[in-house]
Amino acid sequence: TMMMFRSVTVVAVAVGDSLVLGSSQGARQIVACIIISLGGVMYAWHDLHFDFEGYVWGLMYSASMIVNSLYVKSAFDRNKDLSVWTKTYLNNALGTPIVIGIALWREDMSQMVAKGQSLSIWGAAAVTASCFMGLGISMSGVACRSVLSATSFDVLGNCTKYLTLGISALMGSRNSAASIAGICVALGGCALYSPAGALVVNAVLGGSKNRQDSVGADENTN
Repeated sequence: TMMMFRSVTVVAVAVGDSLVLGSSQGARQIVACIIISLGGVMYAWHDLHFDFEGYVWGLMYSASMIVNSLYVKSAFDRNKDLSVWTKTYLNNALGTPIVIGIALWREDMSQMVAKGQSLSIWGAAAVTASCFMGLGISMSGVACRSVLSATSFDVLGNCTKYLTLGISALMGSRNSAASIAGICVALGGCALYSPAGALVVNAVLGGSKNRQDSVGADENTN
């Protein structure tokens, strides 16, 4: 269900990207964003069970993703002199107090401390490795945001998540036919948004135009 809330942000981000940041969105990109959102709804539809608290958190998640995509891109564009490392540091430094506050509010800290103290060497190594991987993901995301529009970065984020879900489905995770169809639709929307999608659309439209011109020429000859 959270993938649905994640996917529907691309349309709002595309609108905000155009109105706030001045990024132009063509018809192909708009259609692609709508397809990605529809794919997210299809993926989660079989699992949609109304829960007020869950939907409040889901809507807050969507709203935060929209604001994050637009505000961070705007901030990065205004501070192009900052390095990727500096942007990564500030981005995580601002978010860390909020994460700690939510953890103190929602989690059992005594249980977390107890589990941390009982970690084996391999468990501690896995946690440490995940921290370095998280740092790498954060830095690569910052680098991407420096060269991509807010909408393109949001589409990229959705694409990686649906690719992960698709690989998980191929490896045997339980998914309904509707969920797999939703994954395929969302990935199709991501492909349509990409430069490769533009080449395909242009090839199809160009081929159709050439056929029409050929038919017109034959009719004139006859």
